[in-house]
Amino acid sequence: MSLSESFHAMLHGAQSQIHDVKLIKSAFVSSYDEEKPAVKVIIPQDRDADDDSKAAETDWIPLMSFAVGDKIGFQWAPKGGATPENPEDGEQVCILILQRNEGVFVCPLFMFNESMTPPGAGLDDSDNDQDPNDLKGWDDDPQGLKKLKADEMVFRFASGTFVKVYENGDTQIYTAGDCYAYTKGDANVVVREGDANISVEKGDVNLDILEGDLNATVEAGDTNIETTFGNTTISSTEGNITCVTENGDIVASTDVGAISLSAPDIQLTASGTININSGIINAGVAALQALCNEFFLEKYNNHTHEVPLGGTTSEPLEPAVVGVDTTVNFEAS
Repeated sequence: MSLSESFHAMLHGAQSQIHDVKLIKSAFVSSYDEEKPAVKVIIPQDRDADDDSKAAETDWIPLMSFAVGDKIGFQWAPKGGATPENPEDGEQVCILILQRNEGVFVCPLFMFNESMTPPGAGLDDSDNDQDPNDLKGWDDDPQGLKKLKADEMVFRFASGTFVKVYENGDTQIYTAGDCYAYTKGDANVVVREGDANISVEKGDVNLDILEGDLNATVEAGDTNIETTFGNTTISSTEGNITCVTENGDIVASTDVGAISLSAPDIQLTASGTININSGIINAGVAALQALCNEFFLEKYNNHTHEVPLGGTTSEPLEPAVVGVDTTVNFEAS
């Protein structure tokens, strides 16, 4: 067979199979099957075989993704809603017709349109349902709805939850509901330059460690725990709680409430002066007994007298002993 005859044979074969040539059409999602996953779509430009006045609806066709694997990858579940009577009510998609005569279709892409604008389109005067003062995330872009710039990305859900990456490298994550993060190994959060801020506007902060240690280290800077309403509790069932400052102050204060220190032994040590300023001091019998004994011993064992010819006497040769020479005694009533 000559080259010319071969070319004409190939052309004839292609023409006889023209109905199987891949076609691309625009459609709208009518239904989503979460088991397959697959979608049914309405093709507005095609007519229903049984009713020429209605737009055609496909059977279930595969929903494609840009990343797939065995129970891994990326999956988006559309809402659907298109009908033959209202063919443009669902998400707009691009479908590929692989075998037209056998109805083999796939749905590879979604498309934005006038009724479904992209989340990075930005706010305009028609967005009256969006309150710019609503505290949903970062103050500079509280709902992630600022117009998307070059080299930025946003992924937003109908609930309001979104993830947005900005051109300067900032990343914002907002969840309209609860946020859960679990790790089987270690969870490490490192701030190279800047501050780590955790603010709870309404609610509680709970740190539960079933087995292990909690270590908080600040090499340079301040550590502030501030509770506007509620209690701040630091407790240890077995172990020590240590507050140490090499250069600074340890302050415990409350405008309304009480500060309680309870332990078998409490030791207050200072190279300077310990000042206790209070209108009323409530002390147990044992504590009051020890305080009075210590005061008596300090005054007696270090006292001197002036002598008539000038000078002072030495301190007592035999110092007083607790329980022998002390005369202060209290009994619990």
